[in-house]
Amino acid sequence: MLLIAAGLYLFLILVTYHRSDPGWSHSATEALTRNAGGAFGAWLSDLMLYLFGLSAYWWVALCLYLVVWGWRRMDGERRSARPPGRLAVELVGQRATAWSVDYACEVRTPPAASEVSV
Repeated sequence: MLLIAAGLYLFLILVTYHRSDPGWSHSATEALTRNAGGAFGAWLSDLMLYLFGLSAYWWVALCLYLVVWGWRRMDGERRSARPPGRLAVELVGQRATAWSVDYACEVRTPPAASEVSV
């Protein structure tokens, strides 16, 4: 139940994120908070979007995945201590991290002198 509530709360605060709300990465002068999670929700959504970008929504998917995994485990469908699909999730996460690091570290050279107009 706690994971369901956490997943719904994360989804709610991420969807209702507004740039003018006070947050972790900036201060705001408006007293009105537009985030459905209140001031804490605005702060947390700003922090998550700052750190993870749109990948912050994967935290919602993780909560849903863990709820389904726990339900199946309680139901007796699977007796493994390891979540199903763990290797696939790890490989996709590793590849996504490598791509983002590769893109961030890409060397961008300035244009040649013949390409610059004066």
